[in-house]
Amino acid sequence: PMIAYERMAFDHADNKYRFPEAIHGEEGPTPEFPLRLLTLIRRDAIHSQISSKKQMRLPTVWIAPDSPALKDVDLGEDVYLVSPLARLRVEVKALPGLHGEAVIYRRGDWIKHGGGVNRLVDAVLTDVGDGASFYSQCVRVENQFYF
Repeated sequence: PMIAYERMAFDHADNKYRFPEAIHGEEGPTPEFPLRLLTLIRRDAIHSQISSKKQMRLPTVWIAPDSPALKDVDLGEDVYLVSPLARLRVEVKALPGLHGEAVIYRRGDWIKHGGGVNRLVDAVLTDVGDGASFYSQCVRVENQFYF
């Protein structure tokens, strides 16, 4: 069918759903990049439709206050969110109850205002088709900035 699941019919001779034949795992955090980056939507904006006035400060990330990833980070100094591709200067806020291997970044801010989380995320070839997904990235937080 042109529409997935139209009239609950699937694109098989018997119109029934088929479970995936294999579940493909993903790489998890490493000692070098111990945090899973969660880029979540904002409550007060649709995608990148955020006024410039609301973007005149550093992007904020939220991390569990007891996260091991903060062990060597001085929050009184400049802090960077770092992936193998890039780094962004960020403000860190504590979020009690968040998993210690997670960091939240509210997406939609603009590169010209210092945001742009997409530059941290690597394209990964999907297991079905020849497309790229941008939904899995591990990062770290640190004080140093390397040129």
